[in-house]
Parts: sequence; structure tokens; C-alpha cells
Amino acid sequence: MQRIEAVKRKIKSSKDLLSIVKTMKVLAAVSIRQYEEAAGAVRQYFDTVERGLQILFRKHRGLMEEALHSTEKQSVMIIFGSGQPMCGQFNQVLASYVKERLEEGLEDPPSKMVTMGYRIASTLQNHGLEPDKIVEVPNSVSAISERVEELVLMLERWYTGDRYQKIILFNNRPVSQSSFIPVRHQVLPIDRDWLESIQSRPWPTNQLPTYSMASEELLSQLLRQYIFVSIYKSFAESLSSEQGSRLESMQVAEQKIEEHLSTLNRDYHQKRQSDITEEIIDIMAGFEVLSAEESP
Repeated sequence: MQRIEAVKRKIKSSKDLLSIVKTMKVLAAVSIRQYEEAAGAVRQYFDTVERGLQILFRKHRGLMEEALHSTEKQSVMIIFGSGQPMCGQFNQVLASYVKERLEEGLEDPPSKMVTMGYRIASTLQNHGLEPDKIVEVPNSVSAISERVEELVLMLERWYTGDRYQKIILFNNRPVSQSSFIPVRHQVLPIDRDWLESIQSRPWPTNQLPTYSMASEELLSQLLRQYIFVSIYKSFAESLSSEQGSRLESMQVAEQKIEEHLSTLNRDYHQKRQSDITEEIIDIMAGFEVLSAEESP
């Protein structure tokens, strides 16, 4: 009976674990939807920033050269990783992507490297890359804005004295609910083709909107918002990809636990049948002994 009790305990533990995995699957699926909606909202806001730049550049064409001006003295690389475990190869894929680009000469060695999450920092260290700053990953949609503001303020402090003129973002971008690809986005210097396309884009009406703020100040504010939405977008994509990777890991774990449970249940029934058979044999043997003793 002890063997059966041991198997029963294993079955109970496996069922408890399966319940946890299923709960995590549901939470991951809900989070994916929330981060997808956040990414969609920030894309709409990004369109508003583009409209503002379009108005400004069409009225003051010389300001575009000011926006493009950069000495590119030093660079900051921001890498968006995970803040929680059980997300498969999420961090490894991104760290390998960054490492390969550096080794192939596609990226200049950064003056500063910032990582979102301690897990990606540890993975990068295993690749021989040492982050200069580690920032905690937000654990909800509402916390993204606060973390982005923290990064923007940090970048503004580093920009004192016109030292850092290049900002590059690396993050995983979802391509389906459970798959992603690593991507790169250069925030600064701003892409000239993108700005020229904004300037030449037709306005939907015959009259451009007006503004009261000084042009230089408006440019500064719009560029700050451009940096903000770029970082926010990378956060939202990264967090959505992380939850997708976690969802896939939980699906694999669920399948393995169910297979293990099936094996345990089969083992339990075999042991139970074996014990019942042994008890029947013992009863029959005892009956035969008693019968023999009672015979004359």
C-alpha cells in the first residue's frame, strides 16, 4: 500500500502544478492582449507626432537640418529583456542578435549599454557584454509610461554637454501570439529619409494648422515625444513578445505534465491491481490452509 500512496502523492502534486500552469497560461494570454492594445495606442500617438513634425517642417524647412544635426560622438544602446522567469529563449535570442551585430561590425561598440531586466543583463554577461545600467521591467501596462519617463530623463542627463548623440533600441517584436523576432530601431540620429517623407507628405486639407509656440521650442518638444513613443513602443512590443514566449513555454509544460500524469495514473492502476491480486492470492492461500486443517 505504501507504493500506491507514494504514487497518489505524485499524482496530487502533478495536478496542483498543472493547475498553476493553466492559470499562468490564462494570465499570459490576457497580458498579450493588453500589451498589443498599448502598442496600437502608441502607434496612433506616433502618428500625431509625425503630423506635428510635418506641419513644422513645411512651414520652416530649415528646421529639418537642425533635427538631423548630429556629431555622433558617443552612443547609448538600450536592450529590452524580460523581468520574470519561464519565458523560454526570449532573452537568449535577443542577446545573440546583439552579439552577432557587434561581432559582424554592423554596430559600433556602445559608449553605454542599458538593459531592461536583470535576466537579459545576465545573458549578455554570458556573451561577454557588460551593461552599464540595469532598469527594472514594468509589470503592467500602466507602469510603462513611468519607466519610459525614467529612461528619457536619464538620457537627458547623459546628453548634457552634447556627448551622446546616438540611441539604438533592441527588442523582440511579436509576429504571432507565441512567436517573435529580434529587431533594431535607431532613435537618434533621426533617419533622413523618414523626415523627408514626412515633409513631402500631402496634408489632407488645403490649410496647414497653426501653432503659437516658438518653432525651436516646438521642435525640441516634438523630438522629445518622438523619443518617448519610440521607447514606449519597444517596451510594449517586448512585453507582448515576453508573454507570448511564456505562453508557449506554458503550453509545452502543460503537455509534459499531462503526459506525466497519464504515466502516473497508469502506474497507479497497475500497482493497485497488483496489490489486489496479491491480496486475493493471500486470501485464497489462507482459505486453502484452513480447509486443509479442517479436513479429517
